[in-house]
Amino acid sequence: PITVPNNTNSAGVQHHKGYVVYGPAAPSGTLSILTPTGTLPADAPTVPSYQRRLTPIDIVSTPTFSIRLVTTRTDPLDPNWDDNAVFRIDQGFRDFNGNGVVDIGESSAVVPGYEQFLTFNRPIQVDPSQPGVYIQTIDASLLDEGMHYLSVVAFRHRSDGGDPIYTEFRKVIYVDRQPPAAVLLDAGVPIAMRPHEFRVSAPDRTVKDVHLFLNLPPDTDPLPLIGPASRASQYDRYEWRKTIDSLPGGMNSITLVALEPSGRSTVTRYDHINVTIGSGDVNRDGAVNIDDLYAAYTLTGYQAEADMNQDGTFDAIDLRLLEARLRPMELRNMAGDQR
Repeated sequence: PITVPNNTNSAGVQHHKGYVVYGPAAPSGTLSILTPTGTLPADAPTVPSYQRRLTPIDIVSTPTFSIRLVTTRTDPLDPNWDDNAVFRIDQGFRDFNGNGVVDIGESSAVVPGYEQFLTFNRPIQVDPSQPGVYIQTIDASLLDEGMHYLSVVAFRHRSDGGDPIYTEFRKVIYVDRQPPAAVLLDAGVPIAMRPHEFRVSAPDRTVKDVHLFLNLPPDTDPLPLIGPASRASQYDRYEWRKTIDSLPGGMNSITLVALEPSGRSTVTRYDHINVTIGSGDVNRDGAVNIDDLYAAYTLTGYQAEADMNQDGTFDAIDLRLLEARLRPMELRNMAGDQR
């Protein structure tokens, strides 16, 4: 026997028009990743609600990982439990179980692009004395670095030829087999203007944060120095940018730090960032000497290396400043000749 509610309306009046919807029980169970490397916890309440992630995400850093669905008897008195389960990663239509084909094609109205569990497959309907277990081992190299979305569908056994009855289980995994990939763009191109906007390419889609440091000593660990002042801004999906004002003339270094949600980081140092404005290397031979002064006197038009006061123009003041810079060098050379 079942009790049919008489349904009370908002005014507290019983209108005696209650109803019951009945259907065969769909499969129930738990979907998990076997032996994940770690977990990305759910976002804290301080994250704005419109971007807050509520669900923890398993991290996969190993060459392979396994999907496991364990099913249970939704209704112990019902003799029809699950008799099969299939899985899909992302949009599917890829051979993830290694049998050389996509098991379920586009003709399926329910699970197009899904794959069968081949590593282990024991539905409850096959052995009602035990829980249903479906396991598939996946080659992690088939997946790009970053987030992937897993769907598993378990079907109720039907002997009456009716429409499929099923339950979909979902899970997100984070593949993190390599450190974050990030590259400073145009690192070898001379910088002729200040301020300068540095551009970083992060093509593997796992980078969540980028920091740039100017002229750190070579043995300095930049990770403890990370903060708002060093953070670059995300320009688009694959590019980050940061403007630095105080670039000294001549050779500089930029230390690039890329961070992933999993906590992995990459530190790359670029030692030959050539800031040419005001460098004095007018003939561009890599040295500043009397030859550059000769070149400056014959210069027509603007050249960043000759703009010694960095005011955007080249004039007699810049010539005097270049002479002043060279004078101590010439005096040292003269003293050496006398010895």
